[in-house]
Amino acid sequence: MNFKYQTSLFDDGETTAPIVWSIIHSSANTQFNSQGSEPRITNGDALDAFNMKAMKKLVNFDAQKWQVFCENVGMTVYGALALSWCKGAQIENVWSSWRASAFPLKPTPEFERPARFINPSLFPRSC
Repeated sequence: MNFKYQTSLFDDGETTAPIVWSIIHSSANTQFNSQGSEPRITNGDALDAFNMKAMKKLVNFDAQKWQVFCENVGMTVYGALALSWCKGAQIENVWSSWRASAFPLKPTPEFERPARFINPSLFPRSC
């Protein structure tokens, strides 16, 4: 498949898939220092809100196109999570993309932050 990602794919006429990808990855990298032990920023909630706003820009973006884009640039855990916000996303594809990123899919402190970004509408409703 050959998709054009550099032209605007969103209603605002400016946001492109690479811009959303860059936002969520650059802010993920600012969370931790090079050793990954101490936070670099003090307002993580504001950064998380900014990331969520960027991911929600994908709500009308085709899930298959996002997945192909992320596979072409290299699947990451944040690319997988953003997939959950795309039109037509399925939780099975989010998990398989997460596994493809080689990011641990197990409950650890590192797991908790990215897991908060999964679109809750993909989870089954409990009674």
